[in-house]
Amino acid sequence: MIDALSKGDFNYNPFGGLSDDESFRVIVPNRHVDQIIADIDNSAKQVIELVDKKGRGKTTHLKYIRSLIGTGDLFELSKRENFRNELLSGPRELLFIDSIHHLPLLDRLKLYKLVDKLVITTHISRAFEYSFSGVKYKGYRFGGVNKDQLQLVLQRRMELAMSNTILPKISEKDIDKLLSIYGDDFRSILKFLYQKYSDL
Repeated sequence: MIDALSKGDFNYNPFGGLSDDESFRVIVPNRHVDQIIADIDNSAKQVIELVDKKGRGKTTHLKYIRSLIGTGDLFELSKRENFRNELLSGPRELLFIDSIHHLPLLDRLKLYKLVDKLVITTHISRAFEYSFSGVKYKGYRFGGVNKDQLQLVLQRRMELAMSNTILPKISEKDIDKLLSIYGDDFRSILKFLYQKYSDL
């Protein structure tokens, strides 16, 4: 796969988890980012959904967009915590929610009406829910990473983790092989590389 990676070249495995700040340094922003920011700045009340399967960069982009906007609370929902009471405590101007499916349907319907601008991630479009609630929405798909994007993100990750100044190169053949196996599932690509180079 990627040639000439050795333990002495890196301070840590470059394909593992990153802090939010580190993620923002290596991200190649999705083509929708500028339009999503324009939608948030727009005065109209609406839900903005970032939609696609797991591992396509929705959460990273949600946090990245939140950092660029500089305002609005962000909630990362999970099986253990859906922040129901806090989310439904009253009207809000702007809110970012990761994995909104962890909030029960009736609570989601209430939330759509409570928040002026709601930016969410979801695995499937919830267009019917917005329509039922009488709220406008815009949806953006986040799959479809291409060769150039993948190569650049991996190079940036390695550069961030480097302990010297000689950066290994990822060949086009390597990128083609990763995409042929995993498609645009970026999370699975990182998991594979992290395990393959677990001694870094």
